[in-house]
Amino acid sequence: MTGCSNWRYIVLAAALIAPSAPSFALDGVTFKVHSDDKALVAALQDASLLMPFRRGSKQPAQDIMSKARAEYAVLLDTLYARGYFGAEITVLVDGREAGDIELLDTPENIAKVEVSVTSGPEFVFGHIKISPLPGNASPVDGFARGEVAASGVIVDSTAAGIDEWRKRGFAMTKVLRSTLLADHNTQKVDVDIALQRGPRLSFGNLAVRGERSMRQDRVIAIAGLPTGEQFEPEELDMVAQRLRRTGAFRSVTIQEGTALDADGNLPITAILVEERLRRLAVSADVASLDGLTLGVVGAHRNLFGGAERLTLSAYATGIGVDSGGLDYSLSATYERPATFTPDTTFALGVQFDREQDGRTTLDATNSNAKLTQYFSNTLTGTGGAAYQLSRAVDPSGTTIYKSLSFPLGLAWDTRNIKKSASDGVYITADMKPYVGFGGTESGVRNEIDARGYLGVTPSDSLILAARVQLGMITGSSLAGAPREDLFYSGGPSTVRGQPYKSLGVFALTGDSGAAFETGGTHYLGGSLEARQKVSDTIGLVGFLDAGRIDVGGFFETKDNWHAGAGVGVRYMTAIGPVRLDVAGPVAGDTGGGAQVYIGIGQAF
Repeated sequence: MTGCSNWRYIVLAAALIAPSAPSFALDGVTFKVHSDDKALVAALQDASLLMPFRRGSKQPAQDIMSKARAEYAVLLDTLYARGYFGAEITVLVDGREAGDIELLDTPENIAKVEVSVTSGPEFVFGHIKISPLPGNASPVDGFARGEVAASGVIVDSTAAGIDEWRKRGFAMTKVLRSTLLADHNTQKVDVDIALQRGPRLSFGNLAVRGERSMRQDRVIAIAGLPTGEQFEPEELDMVAQRLRRTGAFRSVTIQEGTALDADGNLPITAILVEERLRRLAVSADVASLDGLTLGVVGAHRNLFGGAERLTLSAYATGIGVDSGGLDYSLSATYERPATFTPDTTFALGVQFDREQDGRTTLDATNSNAKLTQYFSNTLTGTGGAAYQLSRAVDPSGTTIYKSLSFPLGLAWDTRNIKKSASDGVYITADMKPYVGFGGTESGVRNEIDARGYLGVTPSDSLILAARVQLGMITGSSLAGAPREDLFYSGGPSTVRGQPYKSLGVFALTGDSGAAFETGGTHYLGGSLEARQKVSDTIGLVGFLDAGRIDVGGFFETKDNWHAGAGVGVRYMTAIGPVRLDVAGPVAGDTGGGAQVYIGIGQAF
């Protein structure tokens, strides 16, 4: 008897608790669209909040009900965006219209949801007007009488009208009145939008918020806001860009004032979130034949309170390789933004390199001063002076090279995504005239690196990438040119599938009279890649690389070229794609067998 009583209490307790527990019983969602427009059907399905539950759900009834109430607005926005202004939408929750169910009347259990959309006819624009507009303002494509009355076109046209006024200094232009009338008898939409232009304004002072270790005067100098000059939206974009490229800020927001200052100008505020002062990064690349490359970079982002950057780096190449020797590089660089102008960065640097390839040991020191000028978001120029001192030990003996150079460079970058581009070009051109001392001859070293990217499918799932590299030394003979300026081919940055720096020229003779290999005075290389996206995180790559080295001119050395080809896998991460390539030689006699390359970032 006692046991039976206990069971009664358990059953009673369960009955009291059950009503407070959520119910999970959605069997599924049916979604029907009555329209011959297949693109519209797909867009509605993609926008729907309920479509993910078409096979059922274990979510609480309250969550399902919330999405059912919001479904009307989501679908209506999608219909308006494609010019359907007479649609009918029903969302039935167990046979009841979701919009008619009061919030406090939410059912405890939902078994079935039915969504039905009847698109009705497509509407076109009738009478359209946005005024006032400045002279020569270009209309937005599609905003014309008889065109499909897509709501996005109306929004874009209104925004374009405001932007046209803002470009002319009328920063506070806004919509004064907006009237849209859909006539269901004629299937036309009339649009009448009135803009309020406001006064033409000039930039006021820049206020700074959020700075901690940065000095306000340096933030203002770096930002370069042209206070007192006529307002231009592009100038605000440049202000933000100048602050971001220092690397000292995690976030930069430029905010326009809502009221004019005492002088009748528009005040601007820069809202900043600073990055950590110090950064330490470790990099690694692995090639099966060339060994492990390790790099360590340490940086201080704000040395003296003005976004001055001090960078110390160390790299070692050829770790674990029996042949040749360990190559390494040590460098220190100091950079100061906003020197002379807001778009000019001053830098001082010193670098020491050691390279060993079994034939030659080269020690080189480079001390330099450089100015970088940012002409625009896509064009950058550099210029400076450098002193190079190096010692080459090879079969001909020990040679000391001394030179004073004046390097110049231009970089044009229109890539849409820097880490993994699907469109645009990246071209660098460098010229280094140098004056030699002692046995070092004077000359000019030129180098061009051109890369292009093209998405050949609408979703950029297949991308073609191409690269051309060209280098030449003029004015100096092979023996008289600084050995560190000579060109080699082979390895992950030139020809994959061929050993690192495996292709040079046999043009110099040692003390024994036998020729030994060095770099050449001319280099020509090219690469082609096809990058196929398999999923959001996985990509496949096929590639072909080729390169040749010459002395005295291009194609002067007979058959001195090689090529490599292979396949690779890319795993996309927040810091860029992780790269795994397998390649082998397809031409030339500088290598044999497959090579494996592992690193971060695309090959180019």
